[in-house]
Order: sequence, then C-alpha cells, then structure tokens
Amino acid sequence: MHIISIPQNKATLTHFLLKIERRNDDLLEDAMRQTIVYFNGKARAVEAALDLSQYLDELDDEDLAVLSRDIANEVHGDYYLAKIIRKGIAYHIGYLPAAIRMRIEDMFRKGKITTMFCTSTLLEGVNLPADNLFITDNKIFRSRMTPVDFRNLIGRVGRIEYNLYGNVIFVSSQDEKLPETEYVKMLKEPVPEQTLSIDAGPKTLTNPERKYIVEALKEGNIELVKRNKTQSEESYIMMRRFGLILLRDIMTDNNSLVRQSFSDLISKDDAALIKQKFEDPIALPDDDINVSADQTRNLIIAIRNGLEYPKAVNGEFDYNEVVGFLEKLCTIFKWEKYEYSTLGKVTDGVHKKLRWYAVILIQWMSGLGLSNIMRQGIRHHVQHPDNFWINKTQTMVYKDNVEFRNILFADTLEVIDNIILFSLSNYFLRFSNEYKKIHGVTEFDNNWYEYVEYGTTKPVTILLQRIGFTRENATYIRSHRDKYILQESGSKLLLSRNLLECNNQNVREQANMILLNMPEMFEPEGE
Repeated sequence: MHIISIPQNKATLTHFLLKIERRNDDLLEDAMRQTIVYFNGKARAVEAALDLSQYLDELDDEDLAVLSRDIANEVHGDYYLAKIIRKGIAYHIGYLPAAIRMRIEDMFRKGKITTMFCTSTLLEGVNLPADNLFITDNKIFRSRMTPVDFRNLIGRVGRIEYNLYGNVIFVSSQDEKLPETEYVKMLKEPVPEQTLSIDAGPKTLTNPERKYIVEALKEGNIELVKRNKTQSEESYIMMRRFGLILLRDIMTDNNSLVRQSFSDLISKDDAALIKQKFEDPIALPDDDINVSADQTRNLIIAIRNGLEYPKAVNGEFDYNEVVGFLEKLCTIFKWEKYEYSTLGKVTDGVHKKLRWYAVILIQWMSGLGLSNIMRQGIRHHVQHPDNFWINKTQTMVYKDNVEFRNILFADTLEVIDNIILFSLSNYFLRFSNEYKKIHGVTEFDNNWYEYVEYGTTKPVTILLQRIGFTRENATYIRSHRDKYILQESGSKLLLSRNLLECNNQNVREQANMILLNMPEMFEPEGE
C-alpha cells in the first residue's frame, strides 16, 4: 500500500481523479484502474461525483445505458445518478434503493464503473476492492474513525486478481484543522481488543452522564431529557437507551453487564427506591429500549380509549386524518423531546416536518412506486414552495429546477429509509403489538406496521414480497398482472414464465433467482 497526501481542494481532487480516468482511456477493460473516494457526508459525495462527471463523456456501454434507464424509470429522469452512471462513475450512499445499490456494486466489480464516491455504507460489509482509495475525512458522522473502521476502509485497496498493492491517498484540508499527522496517527494506531457492543456501550458514557441517569431514576424520572444544550444527539440517544436498559435490569433483578457498570453508583437501597418509583400497574419497563415506560403508559391508555389507525376509504388515506393520527402519536410518544430533530421538530409552532412525512407515508403505504412518489413530491412543492428544506438546518423557497429536484429526491429517499422504514416503522410496531394485547387478537385488519414494512396495502404485492421480490419489483409485476400473474387466490400465487424474460432487468434477474429457490411459484415449464 502506497500512501500519498494531497491538500483538499475540489479542483485538485477532481484533477487527480481525472488523470486516473484519462489513463484508463488507453487501457484494456481488464487493466483499468478503479478508484473509491470516501466522504463523510452524502451531499459532499454527490457533489464530488457531479464535479468529476462534467469533464467526462458518456461511454458506449449497453450495460451502463440499461442501468441508467432503469434508475431514471424507478426514481426520476432528472436524478443525477441516472446521468453520471453513463460516464462510468457513481455514488454509493445509504438511502439508495437496495436493488439500485446492488447493481452499482455489480457494475463496479465488473469494471464498468471505474470511480465510486461513497460514504460509510462501504464499511458495512460491502466487498468492493479497488486500486486507489481517496480518504477525505477521518470521521464517520461526528465521531472520529476508529482503528477498526480505518483498517476496514483501507482494506478495500488491492485486487488480488491483478496485484497485491494499491494506493491510499489521504486528502488533507487547508481550511479545517486536519493535519497530515492525523492520518499518520490513524495508520499507526493499534487496533484495541474488541468487546461486545453491550459491554462497550456503558464505557462510552461519561461519569456525569452515568450520575445523571441514576439521579433521574431515583426521582422516578424516565424522560431523561438532554443534560444540557451542548450534548450531542448521538450522546443523548445512547445515554437514554442505556438508562432504559438499567431500569429494566433493576426492575427484573437482572445483574447484566450494563447494571454492573453502574454498581459504583447504585446501592441496594437505591435499587429498592427505583423499583418502588417505577412499579406502574399499567406499564412496566420492558425489553424495548426505544420506548420508555412513560411512553408505553400513554399508548396503552390511548388505545384503551379507542385510538386506532385511520382506515383508507376506497384505497385512499385522508391526509388530514393521517396528520391528526401522527400528531396524537407525537403527544403519546413525546416526540418533541425524544425525536426533536425529526418527528417532533417544531417550526413556527407547527410540526411542518411531520406533515411532509405524512405525505410520503401515505404514498408509500398506498403502494406508489418511487417515480410516482417523486412526481407527487415535485407537484406538492410547486404548490407549496415555502419552507423547502435544502439541508438539515436551512429552508428556502422551492424552485422547480434540476438542482432543487435532486435535493427533493435525496430528501425523499432519506425520509423513506430513515423515517418511514425505521423510525415510524418501530413506533407502528409498538402500537400494533399493544393493540393486539389490549384487544386480545393475533392479527387485525388495517395494520400500518405491515403496510409500511411492505410499502403497500395490496395483498398481491405483499405476497410477491414475501416470496422474495423487492417492493419496486413487486409493484411492477402487480401493475402488469395480466401478463405475469396467472393465478392469485388468498395466499396462493402462480407466476408466468414470461417474467423470466421481462424487459425490466431488475425484475428479470430477481425472478430468475426466485425460480431457483421456489420453482413451484412459476407455471410448469413447457405449458
């Protein structure tokens, strides 16, 4: 591994990448050099990809052209990724739909994509070895990259099929206080002995945070609001979750690693006092570290008083009913305290973000494809141009151009990934489980947790996903059901072999994979 350091400047970095791409022009396909560029931030990765793309021509490659068309059809024709991928470059970030991300990875492995701009998603088990790795930051989100993270990242360099060596290029910044010595320190720092996350967690809490948790529990306070205005969101979330684990351990007399880590602060009398404070006949602390006893108590009372998911009428959800329901959940789960930057964010006295999430939630549960969701998002912001979020802290008046559309596309994909499929999904799961307990049922109609999980209320689309199709592919098949579905009855489905030669490559490849594992789902061969 060769190590080079260059000052970070967009033109300089692009110049280095362009030189590598120009050299590739004179090489055979299997000899081309491939490059990964790491950024600590999605917007910066996309911006760098766009900057390089303006100096490159489109390649005469049918595989890249097909992938470009599929991305345009699945997301939107104006989506940056659909355009730059024709030039042999791409970005690899967390909110991309799984099917698109997997095909990008496949194109990189085949050498069709020669430069990939990425974020920390590349650290999460994706095996994409390259000849060159540019590292532009020593952080992952707000935390300094650990020795394990760093070794994992630089381990992407060197392709054993062609050579055992690669180049790691550290991109230092002249504007920020990140000297070359920081990179050298990361390189030389030994990897510490690894521990289980449950063991490592309490050790990451500061003594003031540990004492704050104990004092709050002794007072019967489970809200555990932020200690002060300077406490980061990541630190607060960790502090609160370990506080919930500690409370559960005390209530159940469980001497876990977490409880042991607080043993110097909690006497037997303290534990007895805490147990007395939290002996709530309605809602005792449980194993869910995302929801505290006070939230559960509010939820149980609300369901007992008749709260339920609003129903779709003629297949359509009413926006005002959905917003009203989410605002009730906001009060029940205290999102303004626990989810203050997203679900509970208040702007000018109104939950404006929650209302935007409601728009996407309705479209997602109704089974709309991503491209339809994007089109409706554009229409919504054209009609309501004020307070358009261009980043996490700044709003502007929406302008319907390519730049603003791509901000909208990125935000929508991130909302689907982080808010709909993660945050709201977890809260809906808790709501559905409590609803089942209170009403004494194992299943019930109009289960929003299931609608979010499968992204539809349509039974056939749910069935298709249960046998292995992605949501987008299942939606495509349902919209062409006359051609691809021979029988559908209850939980039974029979697919046509025409699906194995479908024009949509994502659908075709997935259908052929499912055929290998579940041949009974397709009509017998020769019929």
